[in-house]
Amino acid sequence: MRFWAYITDLIIVFSVNGLLLIPFAFIEGTNMNLFGFLTAQGIISSLSAYIYFLLMTKYLGQTLGKMLFGLRVIKKTMAF
Repeated sequence: MRFWAYITDLIIVFSVNGLLLIPFAFIEGTNMNLFGFLTAQGIISSLSAYIYFLLMTKYLGQTLGKMLFGLRVIKKTMAF
């Protein structure tokens, strides 16, 4: 179930990244390489995926994929 929830989350993240990166498709003649191997598109894609997983898990306890499959991240409390 976790695998399918993760695949669902990846589909969501890739869709959002596609919407965020559309403006870069229309920029012609510019070099988007920042450090030789990093591109602006790669950095934006990585940050959006990181922010999605971080914020969804922190504030809701689950991502959209986990919601769809009924999974939830819970905080384990330690008893002494």
